[in-house]
Amino acid sequence: MRRTVRTAPPPPPVLWWRPWMIALGSFLLATLYLPAAAQTPKKAAGAVLKPIPRTAPAAPKPAAAPGRATPPAAGSKPGPTARKYEAAPGKEPSITPKQLEEALRKLLRADSVQNRKFRPTEIEGLIVDQTITKVGHDFYDVFYTHWEAPAGATDFTVTLRERPARGTATLVTLEVNDTELLEMPLQPKFDVVEAAAQEAVAVAQDFLIRSQTVKNQLDGADQSGSGLF
Repeated sequence: MRRTVRTAPPPPPVLWWRPWMIALGSFLLATLYLPAAAQTPKKAAGAVLKPIPRTAPAAPKPAAAPGRATPPAAGSKPGPTARKYEAAPGKEPSITPKQLEEALRKLLRADSVQNRKFRPTEIEGLIVDQTITKVGHDFYDVFYTHWEAPAGATDFTVTLRERPARGTATLVTLEVNDTELLEMPLQPKFDVVEAAAQEAVAVAQDFLIRSQTVKNQLDGADQSGSGLF
C-alpha cells in the first residue's frame, strides 16, 4: 500500500518594503495637497449660495442741454459732482480796454494829486512841493501854514523848488503860474527858514492880487466896448 505524502506549500514571502512605500506615497500626497488646499478659499460653514437675480438693463437717460444742470431726483442726495457744480463760482467778467484805460487814468490822477500837496478846500489853486532836503521841506511846511489865497484868485499854481548851493546852504525858488518871482538862500536854522517862508507868502499873494486886478480891468474894458457899431 502506497502512501501519498503531501508537502506543505512554502510560506509567502514577506514584503517588508510595502509599508514603507505606502507611507512614502501618503507623505507625497499630503505634501502636494496641502499647498493647493491653502490657496483655495474656504467656504463658510453652512453658507448657502444664492443665485444673483438678473435685472433688466436701465433705460438710457436723456442728455442734458449744454449749460444747464440736471436737477437731482426727489429724496436723493447730491453727489460730489452736483456739489462741485453748485459751489463753483461764476466767471468774472472780462475787462474791456476802455475800462482798463479809465482805471489807469484814475490811478495816474490819484498819484498826481497825492504828489501835489494842497488843501482839499482849495481845489482851484495848487501848492506844489518840489523841495529835496529837510530845510526845503521845513520851508514848504511854514509856507503852507501861512498861505491864504487872495479873494477872487482862481486857477493858479504855486511851485516851491529847491536847488543845491555851496556849503550847507540851499537855494529855494518861488514860482507862480510858471513865473519865477523869488530866489533866496536858506540856512539850516528854523528862524531863517520861517522868515523866508513868510516873505515868499507875501510875494506870491501880491502877485496874484495884481494879476487879478489886471484881469478884472481887461474884462471890464471888453464888456463896456467902444460904443461904435
